[in-house]
Amino acid sequence: AEEHGAVLLRNFIPREVDQLALGALALRPMDFDLSKALDSICTGIKDASFDAIANIGSKEFISKSEKKRTSKCIEETKSQMMISAHDNVIVQTNFGPQMQSYSEQSNSASSENAQKKRKIDSFPLSRLRYINLGEWNYNWGDRRYDKVQNALALPDRIVALAQRAHEIALRQTSEGAVSTVPSFDMAICNLYHLQRPSDRLGGHQDNVESNLSLPLVTISLGAPGIFLLGGSSRTDVPTAILLRAGDCMVMSGKSRGYFHGLPTILSQEFDDPRCAATDLVEESMTVFPELDDNGISHKIHDESDDVTDGMAYVPSLKELRFVKAFLTTVRMNMSIRQV
Repeated sequence: AEEHGAVLLRNFIPREVDQLALGALALRPMDFDLSKALDSICTGIKDASFDAIANIGSKEFISKSEKKRTSKCIEETKSQMMISAHDNVIVQTNFGPQMQSYSEQSNSASSENAQKKRKIDSFPLSRLRYINLGEWNYNWGDRRYDKVQNALALPDRIVALAQRAHEIALRQTSEGAVSTVPSFDMAICNLYHLQRPSDRLGGHQDNVESNLSLPLVTISLGAPGIFLLGGSSRTDVPTAILLRAGDCMVMSGKSRGYFHGLPTILSQEFDDPRCAATDLVEESMTVFPELDDNGISHKIHDESDDVTDGMAYVPSLKELRFVKAFLTTVRMNMSIRQV
């Protein structure tokens, strides 16, 4: 649908380490104890299986039985990794509305005991459906954006990535809406857990942003999925597109207002080399040049680094190892836009 402004950049982010680093940036606001999580996964499975799923760049084969046991162990670890209901980031997740509802109820005339029963102190990573990155929170129920106090700005690496994808897409379509560089300031990161079939996204439009001539740039991470791109009406027959980790979909022009959704998530065949994408776009993207293909940083952090876009944003090897294991059980869509 390039004539309508929709452009698929296949394998736009070809390096595994860059894909993992983006996933790490999405999870970083939760401030999990990743050392404990990795230890939990390692002790729950054989060392060989752990190396296959957590070592950056590893292409080791594991059997179906090992894969099943590994997935079960990762799911158990996810259920034990808690996000505190008292953290500021909670408002930017799918748990936010639940906490807001509790706050409203706590002001009612209900008894103190009933309030205590309703109070929830934490939520597990296994139930995280989305997190909003940047200074905005998207309220799914009311379909509006709210400014979040003390929230971190969208990382400059993600902004630059989206701007580069938009620039390339403009050259491939006659419907690119604008040639100006968008000031991307928000990303909705949707998580689809493979063990929960209900984690899917029905047909919808992204049409509450202030300037609908600006594009949506969506990055695929983790498990592959079937993306449906429809038209301006729900009755339009959609086009099915297979999206794998590293693919990028840019929607601008007419397609910016099209219905779209993600009804099907496929299993993550991380041990099957046939699932690896080999076709590169003419200009692929290296997001973290400081990291080699094994996740090792070859730049020494200096106090002169810009903390808004320097080594402070480069994920550690520990973060990368956890995200590699995490993404064997999850699909993540990072949908970047300007509010």
